[in-house]
Amino acid sequence: MGASRTSAPARFVWYQDTSPGGPPARAFRSRPARVTEAVAVGPNGESWMYQFEYEPFGGRLIAVVRR
Repeated sequence: MGASRTSAPARFVWYQDTSPGGPPARAFRSRPARVTEAVAVGPNGESWMYQFEYEPFGGRLIAVVRR
């Protein structure tokens, strides 16, 4: 994908559920995740940032988001 990659240390976060397209839900429900980010630099110098989310206890990858 690229000539080089860098990553940030993982951090533990809580996400609050939101109404579809709206403000946070009235009932507070949240889900924990371990999050780490990585930057990949392509051969033409363009960089892409990705965020990886993992279950905090099982370690299963639950989301990959390109920023």
